[in-house]
Amino acid sequence: MARIASLAGELLLPLRSFLFPRACLHCGEPRADSRVPLCASCLRALKRLRPDDPLSLDALARLTAGGAITAFYALFLFERDGPIQTLVHEMKYGGMRKLALQAGTIMGEEMAAFAGAAGLSGVIPVPLHRAKLRERGYNQSAEIGRGVAAVLGLPLLTRLIQRRRYTATQTSLDPAERKRNVEGAFKVKPSRRAFVGGRKFLVVDDVVTTGATLSSCGAALVSAGARECVGCSLALAGPNDGTRFGLS
Repeated sequence: MARIASLAGELLLPLRSFLFPRACLHCGEPRADSRVPLCASCLRALKRLRPDDPLSLDALARLTAGGAITAFYALFLFERDGPIQTLVHEMKYGGMRKLALQAGTIMGEEMAAFAGAAGLSGVIPVPLHRAKLRERGYNQSAEIGRGVAAVLGLPLLTRLIQRRRYTATQTSLDPAERKRNVEGAFKVKPSRRAFVGGRKFLVVDDVVTTGATLSSCGAALVSAGARECVGCSLALAGPNDGTRFGLS
């Protein structure tokens, strides 16, 4: 009987897919591939970035100015009201943990040829404060980092660095205020400082605008003895979009 029920389900699957097509996460239109959260049109609307794109170079200049971050990679351009905003929102607040992992896998595949990824000892996601972690149930940056680490063959180090204080949301803060907001917010656990010494790490965030959060994480690692820190993010926002949506 169980086998008959299973066979009936298999036979009815195409009909269910026709009557109840899976909707694109962003626009709501049907999508052909259930494994992909966006329809073909929204996938084409995602704008890829390269390390030599002007926006990437501008972000790199800001990040390296502090001395902690030496290289930076971002996969997509964050656009207001675009599909990437929808994806990031669902990763953060919609409970779509697997989507973050999938995005990280794609990012890892793209980063495999990135010169800055050479000689890394591990992948460190930007940590959430424990209060936010309890609220969301998981850290979306950790899931992105998990995908990156798997592709690059590196350990995911989620317990190396911690958020020592709860920081206010970056919404409506200007670049200087954002920097002050996260300055000194992170620290390497005392028991792990010996491991950090002389090593190079990849610090992963979901979206970067000013780079204040990545810089603060990098500074904590360097102060604990890290040789070098590389930053990466799923998306990179321009100043206007970053201010509007409170991105770091």
